[in-house]
This record gives sequence, C-alpha cells and structure tokens, in this order.
Amino acid sequence: AVGDGWGLASAVRHLGSGLGLGGDHAAAIAAADQAIAFAEAVGAADDAAWWRAERGMSWLRAGDLASARADLERAAAGHAARSAMVLAFADAGLGEISRHAGDPGRARALLTEARHRLDETAGVPSRVRLLPLTGLARLAVSSGELPEARGFLAEAFRLALAAEPPLTQDRPSIAGATEALADLALADGRAADAARLLGYAAAVRGAPDLGNPDVRQSEATARAALDGEYERLHVPAGQLSPDAAVTEVTALAAELTGARFG
Repeated sequence: AVGDGWGLASAVRHLGSGLGLGGDHAAAIAAADQAIAFAEAVGAADDAAWWRAERGMSWLRAGDLASARADLERAAAGHAARSAMVLAFADAGLGEISRHAGDPGRARALLTEARHRLDETAGVPSRVRLLPLTGLARLAVSSGELPEARGFLAEAFRLALAAEPPLTQDRPSIAGATEALADLALADGRAADAARLLGYAAAVRGAPDLGNPDVRQSEATARAALDGEYERLHVPAGQLSPDAAVTEVTALAAELTGARFG
C-alpha cells in the first residue's frame, strides 16, 4: 500500500509540474500538497522537505512571495545535516525570492551559497544545479554586469550539455539555460535572437514555460523591441525538433557567452 502511495504521489507531482508549465499554478500547488501529505503520513521527512521546497518554487512562480518564503524556510529547517541538497535547493529558492523582491545583495549571497553547497554535494539533478547559475546570470544582466553574466551562463550550458551521447542531454535544463540566455541577448541589443531563443527553449522542452515570470518578462521585452516581428522569428524556432533546437541553441550560446561547448 505504501508503494502504491508513492507511485500515486509521484504521478500527481508529475502532472502538477506539467500543468505548472502551462501557468496553472493552483494545480501545481495542489499536487505538491498531496505529495507532502503522503510523505508526512509515512514519516519520510526528507521527501516531505523536498516537495515542500518544490511547492515553494510554485508559489514563487505564482507571485506569492510570502507563501514561497514560508515553504522554503520550513523545508530548510533542520535539514542541514541530513540533506545538503534540500538545503541548497531551499537557499537557491530563497535567493530567487530576494531577486524578485528587489533585494539583489541578499539574492546574490543566497544564490552563491547555494551554488557552492551544490558543488560539494553528489547526486544533484542538473535542473537543481542550474537554478543558482541562471539566477546569478539574471542578477548580473539586471545590474549591467554582462561579462559576469556570460560566465554564469557558460557554466550553465556546460552543465546542461554534459550528458552523453550528444543531443540526449537533460532537455529541461537546456531549456532553462536557454531562457536565461535570452535575457543576455536582450541586454546585448539582440532582440531577434532573444525571440528565437525563447522558441528554441519551447522546442527543446516540448512546451513553452508559460508559468515562469522571468520568461514572460523576456517575451514582453522582446515583443516591444521587435515591433510586430516577434512571431515571425519565434514561431519557426519553436517548431524545430528538440535535437535541431539544441544545435541552434548551442551555437548561439557559444556566440553570446564567448565559450566553447563540445
């Protein structure tokens, strides 16, 4: 019965994540509620903490910073010794809250701490390792520190593209790095490339991330800069196969960051 419960909790979480990509934050949060309740019922404290941190990130995406902070702080409480990955994930999430709340100094400190903690922790999924890197990159872009942003994004792409064989990498991670790269393209005055990058990200992932406030802001900025040309650039990019989109993204990432991949 416990095994069936784990399977159901995982299925509900997976469904909630997919709905969250479409912007249905309530569904993503409700799915996390069920997963947390099950983990707590069977005494799985670390799993409950991880799912609570994930729910905190869903609250952040929904724009409820207070609920996001409450979940992430509770997830981190008491887990420093038992789960460095939970603590680092929570720190990264709290850093993202500070970034969205307009506190770049605290955001940088928390994201940097999360990055260092993750570097020292084995078995961390690449999507979690990318969170502080893309957050730091966006902070650097917003403060005009573009060389620093290029360095963070180069590291993010090296991580996301690291799987073998080629073109079978962690595609959600590549998509997330690509969306952050669009911010750098905009800062470089390359709105056309930003429009393409947002399309490539959707193609790589298999769907656009309509629930991400950073992506929505990037799209709005690119649309404003392109004066009606956004769809002409964005739509064909989003219609590529995942492998073709990864190839295009890799080339643009090398050009925008000045790094070499592969």
